[in-house]
Amino acid sequence: MDLKQIIAVYTSERYKYYKPTTPENIVIQKWLVFDSHDDYFDKYLGFYKKLSDFTELIVHAVDGTFEVSNNGISHFIKHNHQKRYTKDGHQIGVSPDALKKVRNNLLKKTDYLKEVNSFDEIFAIVSSAKEIGFGQLAIYDTTVRIGAYLNIEPNKVFLHAGAQIGMRYLEQKGYVKPGISESLFVDIQHVPLELQEVRPIVIEHFLCSQKDKLESFLQNKLLK
Repeated sequence: MDLKQIIAVYTSERYKYYKPTTPENIVIQKWLVFDSHDDYFDKYLGFYKKLSDFTELIVHAVDGTFEVSNNGISHFIKHNHQKRYTKDGHQIGVSPDALKKVRNNLLKKTDYLKEVNSFDEIFAIVSSAKEIGFGQLAIYDTTVRIGAYLNIEPNKVFLHAGAQIGMRYLEQKGYVKPGISESLFVDIQHVPLELQEVRPIVIEHFLCSQKDKLESFLQNKLLK
């Protein structure tokens, strides 16, 4: 299997998204199934597109809360990146206190958000509202959600910790130029040709969610 085949499987397979709890930590243990990764993004971000105003948008965008319909049933859930949980004795995710502070900071910048014309401008505004514990991935996710409301998608590929690892494997195999994996954002022309027809937001998800598979193929020298 080569990179093109890995991408073909990824872009055509159904995407399963597991949610153990609601935003209120009520146990639901639900698998949400989407026709594809593109379908997931369309439905996930579609929630933010339909919000009534910037105040509601900022609250949901920072908290990572959204409603999605699956098999005819609506679920109000919180994105995994904004959940706070313990793993191997360590606290992971964004704390409620950090979310509250960023929400309040960003609500003061609503007038600036109304004037933006690009993803980079939204990212800069959200970055200026950050607090300790609200890192680059949270900033990116919040920017994506606000961008959805404004019909602005990223035109570059964001490399957070997981996506950076995936890009590093491609770099080691010669699919991208040396040093690319150390960038925060990568222009679409610098990703492998096999990925250039894919939306940047989906490429980021591919690099992160498929990093173990990319590592496996790299180690077994099956990725050509």
